[in-house]
Amino acid sequence: MVTRMKFIEKKTALSEIADCTFGPHNEFVTKVSPGEEATVETYDCFANAVKPGRDLAEVLRSGTKLFDNPVTGPIYIEGAEKGDTLVVDIVDIKIPDIGLTAVMPGFGALEGWLSTSPPLTKFGTIKNGKIYYKSDHGKEISFPVKPFIGTIGVSPPAESISTITPHKHGGNMDVPEVCAGNRLFLPVGGGRSPVCGGRCACSSRRWGDLRDSC
Repeated sequence: MVTRMKFIEKKTALSEIADCTFGPHNEFVTKVSPGEEATVETYDCFANAVKPGRDLAEVLRSGTKLFDNPVTGPIYIEGAEKGDTLVVDIVDIKIPDIGLTAVMPGFGALEGWLSTSPPLTKFGTIKNGKIYYKSDHGKEISFPVKPFIGTIGVSPPAESISTITPHKHGGNMDVPEVCAGNRLFLPVGGGRSPVCGGRCACSSRRWGDLRDSC
């Protein structure tokens, strides 16, 4: 018997509450059983609003609604109960051929400093296992691509938490080890597991809001 892998697509219409928080009241989009494999389609941290020909500055000038770090889900895990441990095996991560790095003014740990900086965007191409990037001075830089899941987690039992925030439920951890071939353990506070998009290559630390997305 051949088991068909479940495909969970990203939503076409997003909500700040349902798609940008981990919470027990968000309506699940599908169910999966323990041991079942699923492919999850995701947005980047700007919901794909920033792209070549339309950088972050242009998006902000246009007044386009930005959804910050939207997730795909929640996914209801059948049989999961409070106190259980959810085990997630990451089989593979597929990425596009373009990524970006951006600075969002007024957002991040160094807000008082970065708030004086204009919005900045740099795009890079991804091919043959490498990211290719050109500096403002024209210097060509390349480095290996190492995809990982930037945000993944379970629903807290009684409150909603922004997808920007990392905590014991998971969330925006940006840990490079959350990658293909590894196993992630998450504490179950409820039976829902929202999942969000990955990063191609990212520093393990952030200064202000310097974002790397694919």
